[in-house]
Amino acid sequence: MFRFILIMILAGRLRHNRVLVLCIDVVTALAVWGTISGLNNWYVPVCIFVASIFVFTVIGYRNYFLPIRQHKVESVRIFRDSPFIYLTLMINQQGEQHAYSLPVKTPFGTVYQFYALYVYMKLADCLSQYARNLKQRKAQ
Repeated sequence: MFRFILIMILAGRLRHNRVLVLCIDVVTALAVWGTISGLNNWYVPVCIFVASIFVFTVIGYRNYFLPIRQHKVESVRIFRDSPFIYLTLMINQQGEQHAYSLPVKTPFGTVYQFYALYVYMKLADCLSQYARNLKQRKAQ
């Protein structure tokens, strides 16, 4: 589980609006600047940074990894339909496969679209590895 924390953070950051993520980054940068200029102690930016990382990790876990724990996942699929990126879990319920769609991202801008696609591809890989690990643990 701990090896997936980085992708949880990236997926949590990607899940939210870019303006909200930018505001959190600005608050962290201002806290660092305040520490360098002597306005506050060193632990203020560290606490803000750790809190933001914790929030993004929880968001990534709840949106992407928790459904895998709740359902029996057969495969993870990623679709790209220019500007939309879809991530779908194929769930086996009573012998039939059902599609469980995860939150959709609509990235705008060429570079950001490739970044979002890369993160979602890594996320799909991590989700399939996580599902395999859960199956192996249940089989033992």
